Amino acid sequence: LPLRQPGELTEIANVEVEEYYPLDTPAPLSGRMIGDSFSRLWAERLRILDPELNTLAVANYGQKNGWLDGQIAISYNQHGKGGVYYVGAYLDEKAQAKMLEHICNIRSIRPLMDTPPGVEVCQRVTPQGEKIYLVINHLEVAAKVSLPWAAREHLSGFTGKGALTLAPYGIAILTKDA
Repeated sequence: LPLRQPGELTEIANVEVEEYYPLDTPAPLSGRMIGDSFSRLWAERLRILDPELNTLAVANYGQKNGWLDGQIAISYNQHGKGGVYYVGAYLDEKAQAKMLEHICNIRSIRPLMDTPPGVEVCQRVTPQGEKIYLVINHLEVAAKVSLPWAAREHLSGFTGKGALTLAPYGIAILTKDA
């Protein structure tokens, strides 16, 4: 038989989805981590399985939809050296950004470099230990990225510091210039 969500992660999340439904109208959400927001497309009503594990309700649904009123929308369960957030709502971009910022702050996660919205940076390490940075512009317009160090861009041959402009949907492959 199929498992209820979150499936194989149920034990470490310590929650189970009791009910789920695509939403006709937005469901209000509230929580310290996300502020006041809405779930617009999808909602899951969560149930904590073992109350003795101190799983937290990070956000709850507000009053509006009856079956969701006051129910858990986002949970957090400490597990091992980390923890599991289970998000049972389709968060808007503002709430997603607030939640990710909060998680990154409490876990001391810092970006590889500051980028404008829509630009992603990934780091890879060669077997010799050299760090390679892939900078990807997911936007249909050019994006300017400030370089935190002198860099060599391997596709264009650019070497220098300051800023790099990525074409729409462009990519740069960077290494630190010695």
